[in-house]
Amino acid sequence: MDLRSLGNVYVPTEDGQFVSEKHARIAELISEYDPVLSLAWIPPGRRDPRDPPFAVVARPMGAPEYVVCYSEECDERLLARIYGMDEKNGSVRDSVDANNKAVRDLQKKKAEDEMADQMEFAQSILKSKKHTYRHKGVTYD
Repeated sequence: MDLRSLGNVYVPTEDGQFVSEKHARIAELISEYDPVLSLAWIPPGRRDPRDPPFAVVARPMGAPEYVVCYSEECDERLLARIYGMDEKNGSVRDSVDANNKAVRDLQKKKAEDEMADQMEFAQSILKSKKHTYRHKGVTYD
């Protein structure tokens, strides 16, 4: 069974919690865009039920951390919002461009992750001493 067909696949974080692959990708893209920024998930017990579960937090060197923005969803719209915040007096075209950039960046990151998985799988097959290799119900000779 392919886990991706079930919807969100969850991956462990450095602190031992599990987040969706999409959440992990977006968090990585935010950090790559600006190393001062990070994506935070606020557990239900630490927020009001009406409050959004995601926050983008800035942790500048030598200054106190602060919340840049909150979000209901962790998707490309959050990336577009962050990209759009950089522009002074942005126009509608600028916000559309920021949204398109966010979608492209997320697709590119997903493709890079999938390519890395495929490379790892290929290396595993090549290093194997077996004559046949079976993976996800497919036999490779």
